[in-house]
Amino acid sequence: MGKVQKAVIIVLLVGAAAVVVTYTILTILAIVYGAGG
Repeated sequence: MGKVQKAVIIVLLVGAAAVVVTYTILTILAIVYGAGG
């Protein structure tokens, strides 16, 4: 069970990191296009 729990935690962390990165990029793009347009 320990290995499974570690795997689940890693997947959740990676997923959360991907979401944060995606929103950060979208926010930066929105600011850039908003300021430029």
